[in-house]
Amino acid sequence: MSRSARTGTGGARLVVGICDGHRCRALRGLASEDPLVGLGDAVRRSSGAVLLRLDCPGLCAYGAVGLVGARGSAGQVGTWLACVQGDERRAALVRWVTGASVAGPVLPRLPGVLAESVVPGG
Repeated sequence: MSRSARTGTGGARLVVGICDGHRCRALRGLASEDPLVGLGDAVRRSSGAVLLRLDCPGLCAYGAVGLVGARGSAGQVGTWLACVQGDERRAALVRWVTGASVAGPVLPRLPGVLAESVVPGG
């Protein structure tokens, strides 16, 4: 994993990751806007969220995947989201990151379109 954007000193403990494997990167390149652009802006405006470019987790059947988690959630990877390159899901993820407030190791509830995109078993 490599860090792509990091801001803030406290507040939200949100971690957002986007797969940077070959297939996901290609799908993001075909999208109307790469999710990293909007997410990078949302993370910079947050009070402590972190955005990561992730190595391929092998979830290629789910389109370009993203990961949301809370820092300090020992033993938990987070929640994988499918097809984050799509306009609706990308926009919903950016809105969610912008408004998310993480007080501990538990994530705020995902809104409908993101809840529907959770990768089974992921």
